[in-house]
Amino acid sequence: MERFSEGTETYLFSSPDGEIECQIVEQSVSSGPSPEFGGGCVNEGLESPRGSTVMFATQSPEEFSWELDPGSYPGHFYGGGPALEVGEVILMSPLLCFVPDEDSLGCLMPRDLRGFLVEGAETRVIDASNYSEIFGGEILVPFIRLEFDNGGSVICYEGTSDVTYTCGDAWDLDFPNMEGSTVQSNAVFFDVSGAQPVVKGHNASNVGLAGENAQSTPPGTYHHYGFTIEHDGERATFTTPQGGTFWVGVDGVGVD
Repeated sequence: MERFSEGTETYLFSSPDGEIECQIVEQSVSSGPSPEFGGGCVNEGLESPRGSTVMFATQSPEEFSWELDPGSYPGHFYGGGPALEVGEVILMSPLLCFVPDEDSLGCLMPRDLRGFLVEGAETRVIDASNYSEIFGGEILVPFIRLEFDNGGSVICYEGTSDVTYTCGDAWDLDFPNMEGSTVQSNAVFFDVSGAQPVVKGHNASNVGLAGENAQSTPPGTYHHYGFTIEHDGERATFTTPQGGTFWVGVDGVGVD
């Protein structure tokens, strides 16, 4: 996706059939983990009566999206953005926009899976309960936050070298102590380069700003960059592309 014009922070795109058009503005901020965005999507063309209009702003995730009356876009809408392809995903952390089919387009916040979906003339608010219906368990961002039944959580991601998978920032999980120490670790590093993963070590971890926008991942079955994740609320078991397995959960970490 390209910017509307050189030197601007306005992004334009449309659904594959061209009937839904979106305009997103990146708003400058002085602090915070990532840029803030505001914008909206309209359907049935900019020059005709519209069935629904949705506006949103990422700086207010608890009120991420809301509908306006038909034709009531409050401001100038440039229009004319490129048509996206079915299945295309645009990640503008902390915002993700997606195209399920020819006549639909939506956006959500990966950190809580709340957002909206415009389907033809209808707009609906979506949340975590709609995720499997729309995406079929495919995780779309690099960082995921696994949430467990005891209230604990951990942020997992694949290393840049493709040989290490890290789970860190663990909270209320029974991770082992760091080597040679009586201090409990909150991160584990798995070597996934071979047929069977091995634990490379444990440490203290602060995922940092990237973790602020990690995708919320409640119990379920997911696919993440070639890994399959079976998450039952107590443990999340990962199967690597080579068929090996490792896990993290309430009772700690391990390899099978």
